[in-house]
Amino acid sequence: MAERPFEILMVCTGNICRSPMAEQLLRLRLAEELATRFGPERGAALASQVAVHSAGLVAQAGAQMPAEALAEAKKYGGDGSAHAAKRLLEAHVADADLVLGMAREHRRESVSLVPRASRTAFTLTEFARLLRELPDRDDLPPFDGQDLAGFLRAVVAHAGARRGYLPPADPETLDIVDPYRRSTKVYARAGAAIAEAVGTVSREVGALVTRA
Repeated sequence: MAERPFEILMVCTGNICRSPMAEQLLRLRLAEELATRFGPERGAALASQVAVHSAGLVAQAGAQMPAEALAEAKKYGGDGSAHAAKRLLEAHVADADLVLGMAREHRRESVSLVPRASRTAFTLTEFARLLRELPDRDDLPPFDGQDLAGFLRAVVAHAGARRGYLPPADPETLDIVDPYRRSTKVYARAGAAIAEAVGTVSREVGALVTRA
């Protein structure tokens, strides 16, 4: 089993809308995916090797999710009732195995704090696309059935080294809209984009760990 968890850090601006939604939904979807593929008990043991956190560039410590964000997260199975915002620190980025920004500015600011994170930082939608269209996936070592954290580190290294192999994406598709203080329609757009990207990441991880 893994010696330490695989740490995923979700980053947005205030850590009260997009990144906590992504945090909650990825934790949930990945656990569901692993349970489906390995059974409830083994799936839960594997899921325990992944820790998902979130932070915001200008977050006010302890701030709660607004009602619209709570409702949007709940729509997809999330629960933000206990969420307390935290400001992004250098240590958060340094400790993360994977940094997923909700927009390009969040990836950029994370890398400015810890330059070596340029290899392990992506936008959420960029990383979902990379996993879906991953070049040379057969070059990845097979999952040994135990060390999911180590396997995911290899996946991130592989994806980071091959991000330039894919045709350029439309820049606007790399960013998830910030819904804060906007209409419920904008919250719905953000929630749907997060749910889609998180679903892709979870399914592709499941496919990678069970590939022949």
